[in-house]
Amino acid sequence: MKDKTYGEISFDFAFSLTNESERGAVLIGASKVEVYLEKLLNIILPSKTKAYKSRLLNYRGPLSSLSGKIELLYAFRIVDEQVYNSLNALRKIRNEAAQDLLTT
Repeated sequence: MKDKTYGEISFDFAFSLTNESERGAVLIGASKVEVYLEKLLNIILPSKTKAYKSRLLNYRGPLSSLSGKIELLYAFRIVDEQVYNSLNALRKIRNEAAQDLLTT
């Protein structure tokens, strides 16, 4: 992808994940997806003030979690059911990878 919005998603980025452990690749990839979901939310959120967006998106805000971001985007039909299901599958895999990291 050559779009400036998704400039960091590229073959080089995908290839760089091959140098990571399986857990590392999942955690880094899922983190990148969450960054892009947050960028999308920043575009569609009604307020232009940083303080309001910060209250929603930062820790303890209703959209601070990957799950919260996914649910809102689906509820407002920004993502369809297929993307919603895929994002939730990625979230579950990410959570399992993070849990495995904590127990090893």
